[in-house]
Amino acid sequence: MKRAVYRTHRPVGLILFAGALFTLDRLWFHYEPGVIARIFEGWGDGELRAVFAEAAHLFLLAGNALAVMLSILIVFRPSLLKGLEDWADRVYGK
Repeated sequence: MKRAVYRTHRPVGLILFAGALFTLDRLWFHYEPGVIARIFEGWGDGELRAVFAEAAHLFLLAGNALAVMLSILIVFRPSLLKGLEDWADRVYGK
């Protein structure tokens, strides 16, 4: 699997970049608070739902900003993620 990922890192990174950039654009410039707030209907009073909706919005913004940076890294220097790859590739067994 690693070989396939490293062989196609540029197209995969560009697809990730485009998706993260599109989502970031939607969350930053075309944000409608009611859309995220509908997820939290029935979760307490209106102020609590507003806090949850704002926290979700900020979490999504931060996550997509991180995704943009990581996708650029995947396009140009995927080897810099080797430490993360080694950490995630651990095998737990007997």
